[in-house]
Amino acid sequence: MLSKQQAVHILIAPNAFKNSLPADEAATALAEGLQHSITNAVVNCCPVGDGGDGTGKILALHLKAKKRVYKTVDPLGRPIFAPVYYTQDHTAIIELSDASGLKLLQPAEYDPIRANTYGTGILLKKALKRKAKRILLAIGGSATVDGGTGILKALG
Repeated sequence: MLSKQQAVHILIAPNAFKNSLPADEAATALAEGLQHSITNAVVNCCPVGDGGDGTGKILALHLKAKKRVYKTVDPLGRPIFAPVYYTQDHTAIIELSDASGLKLLQPAEYDPIRANTYGTGILLKKALKRKAKRILLAIGGSATVDGGTGILKALG
């Protein structure tokens, strides 16, 4: 039995709640709820990614990367803006789903034959122009089955 003085230590490590909350926001919401219900709790948040949507953002948070937003295209070639994160050691973090993901399409637009990864290639090219020494590419959540050929076309 815990004494009133003894704190309860809780680690919150959620993945994203698909179509509702990214992992970092889910962790924050859970922590707030626990702190309201357990007054002597020490809560630490460590959101995680499984390679799918949100993994790039989680890596960027943990590596203290700065976000830059670039003009690119979605899986169907429509103009959008998407982030690339940069660390102090010149690592670029790119999430394929931010430019080539299902989350950018309405269900009626799902067309893996027509959809491509060209927009992700544009982001990779931007990172290379900024002299990224290393690139971490989170590839989950794709709307495509092009095997990366769209990326290769964008890179020339």
